Amino acid sequence: MPFQRIAKNVLAVLVLGLCAGPALADLYRWVDPETGSVKFSSYPPPWYGDATKERGQPKVERIPAQSEGAPAPAQAGAEGEKAGAAAGPGLEALEARRKALLKEIAEGAGQSPELFKRRIQAYQAVADEMDKADPAGAQARAAEARALLENLARGAQ
Repeated sequence: MPFQRIAKNVLAVLVLGLCAGPALADLYRWVDPETGSVKFSSYPPPWYGDATKERGQPKVERIPAQSEGAPAPAQAGAEGEKAGAAAGPGLEALEARRKALLKEIAEGAGQSPELFKRRIQAYQAVADEMDKADPAGAQARAAEARALLENLARGAQ
């Protein structure tokens, strides 16, 4: 029964993460040279901003936080286009990463709790960034995450 306790704890962390309000912080994005995976963090990597350390390291993209007074991203027309279409390919890449993380979380029931927790944190970082870039789609994304949560909760019982 230790798995059920772990699953409930992870579920509680996921619920709290989804219920938390958005935090305004700059994000940093880079490709991890060891694994080739895209990393998102609210903290820059150790080499960021130091010209001598930056040599040979991957390029870091700083994604500034959207202040409360800043205008929302441009919305697409009323002909049924997606609201985030005007945001460009960056939003599409984030959406692909978010869906991949959802799939990994759903399939991760037998994995270590630490890996499961890291995937949830990665999902939350990507979801927060998408909510900033496409606030119109935030409710649909939250509903999708809630459905996954409910399925995980049913499986943990």
